[in-house]
Amino acid sequence: MKKILFLVLGLTALITLSSCSAKVNLTLQKDGSLDVSFNGGAGAAFSKMILSATGGEDSFNIKEIADELSKNGFSEVSASSKGISEVILSFKDKRKSSFLFESGAGILTVKNNQLSVNLNRKTLKAFYDSADENLQMILDLFLAPVFNDEEMSPAEYLEMLGTFYGASAAEEVQKSNIIFEIQNPDTGKITLSYSIAELLCSN
Repeated sequence: MKKILFLVLGLTALITLSSCSAKVNLTLQKDGSLDVSFNGGAGAAFSKMILSATGGEDSFNIKEIADELSKNGFSEVSASSKGISEVILSFKDKRKSSFLFESGAGILTVKNNQLSVNLNRKTLKAFYDSADENLQMILDLFLAPVFNDEEMSPAEYLEMLGTFYGASAAEEVQKSNIIFEIQNPDTGKITLSYSIAELLCSN
């Protein structure tokens, strides 16, 4: 069910907001398949918000997420967690036919055997617009300008978060980033690091 797939991406995005770093490894194989792994965990301030919005820790079912990934085009799925404080996911997209590569709004593209990550206003807003109401409700907790067609600097965004949720929440986001390690078959490894505050402001 696509709802669960969006939940996977949503949780991946959300737990990066309050950890020092979250890491995503993307390996494009010579046969054209893609291996994906994720490792990250939420900090205290946003963990409380996420669990409150989703109805508590019992609603975070890592096995359900793994099962739904397996049913929707992904293979070799492995998933483990300690609530949302530590989440580890790995899976394979054999034909690059998943929602990760959706035409016009995919966050990943392949051209000339080179994998690219497309985290920009268009793809992030398309992800938000395609999400179901429950996931949108969780994403809305973070007041992200990129989801609301607003223009805001990272400094302004952090100040707003501090006003709504307190200094600890703003500090968690300020210290957070997401690291992508992209392994292409012909050109080797590329490492990209994004500040979460800049990403949510689409800067």
